[in-house]
Amino acid sequence: MAIVKTNLNFHQTFPPDASAISTLLSVAEEETAYTKEEISDITGIPTGKSSGKVEPFIKYAQFMGLIEDEYHDKKHLLKLTPLGKEVKYQDEALQEKATIYLCHSNMVLSSGASLWNFVFSNIFPRYGNKLKMTTFMDALKVQYKGTDVNMSPFYTSYSGMFRKLAVLKTTPEEVKCTFLPFKDAYINIYAYILLKEWESLHDGILELTADDFYAMNVDAKLCLSRSDFDKVLSTLESHGIIKFERLLTPFIVLKLHSSDVIIKHIYSTL
Repeated sequence: MAIVKTNLNFHQTFPPDASAISTLLSVAEEETAYTKEEISDITGIPTGKSSGKVEPFIKYAQFMGLIEDEYHDKKHLLKLTPLGKEVKYQDEALQEKATIYLCHSNMVLSSGASLWNFVFSNIFPRYGNKLKMTTFMDALKVQYKGTDVNMSPFYTSYSGMFRKLAVLKTTPEEVKCTFLPFKDAYINIYAYILLKEWESLHDGILELTADDFYAMNVDAKLCLSRSDFDKVLSTLESHGIIKFERLLTPFIVLKLHSSDVIIKHIYSTL
């Protein structure tokens, strides 16, 4: 899977909205090309000639792994991904906490939104889960070389669509990420996200050394502590999704399934 490159300010100041993204799933199910104005008329999502919410929300839905967007001649041909089809069938309104967690986890992957990915895959693993706002902003400035990044939608998303996760809090002085507890019921979400990131970063490779495996920082992307992530790995091995060759140093992790195979099982344990 190709890693998505996009403008850091794709959101145009708007945080993600579950209700709006839900309406886009219905549009995508039609597989009909529409202008953003036509999508606005169908969904009620406001838009204008130069800005508006339709295109930012399309991007959010893409980064959450729910839709694909083929854009030609000023028209968006939206299509549901296999994950999008499953989410639409199981939780069309995007109201279940598990669905929100799934959407957030996709957002922070290397195939997700650049800003979200950098914060969870780089800043928190490097500086810890509680850091001064000045340190946080300095890390962003170094990464994006002075590009003016509008952080407001990022912060607001954690009091909005991602509020149920209670995973990130900010004050003028600090940024804090809270680890989420390991949940047996989420095991197929963990499996899907792990395998999807493996396929993005190591396409076609079925064996990784321990160093390369942990370097993907999937634990941070799932907002899990290392000890809880190791519980995930043990459970996934017992389910035959991955396998460890521990006699080697460093040990080897074998990938036994593709992420697509997991999709139909994501909601089965919830």
